[in-house]
Amino acid sequence: MNDFEKNIMQIFTDNPGNDNSIEISFDGIISGKDMFECMMMFLTNGLKYKYGNSQGIVDMNKLTTKNWVEVQQHFRSFGMILYYDKVYISNKKEYHTHMIDYNKVNDGMSFDNIVFTIYSQPYIYKFSFGFLN
Repeated sequence: MNDFEKNIMQIFTDNPGNDNSIEISFDGIISGKDMFECMMMFLTNGLKYKYGNSQGIVDMNKLTTKNWVEVQQHFRSFGMILYYDKVYISNKKEYHTHMIDYNKVNDGMSFDNIVFTIYSQPYIYKFSFGFLN
C-alpha cells in the first residue's frame, strides 16, 4: 500500500473531520483532469474502505442519503466538495441522455466542469467536485 492509499484509508476509516481540518498536498497535479482523477481515486477507494464487502465491492444502490452525507463530509475535511446525483433510469433513451463519455475529457478542461457517470441498474450516479472556500 502506497502513501496515497494510506492517506485515503486514514481519512475514510476515521469519523469525518471538520471542514479543512486535514491538509493534503496535491503536488504533481498539473491539470484539471489530473485533479479530477485524483478525487475519483479518493471517492472510489474511500467507498471501498467504508462500505465495501470483503472484496472491496460497493453496492451503490444500497448507500443511503446518510452514507452520502458522511462521504461528502470526509471530502470537506480536506477542503473538497463532492457533488453527486442519483438518477433513476427507466429506459434506454434516458440512459444515453445521462451517461457522459469520460474519454472526451482532456487536460485543458476545468476541474469543476468535469463529471463522471456510473451506471448501477436502475440508476446512474453522476459525480463532480469543487474546492471548499
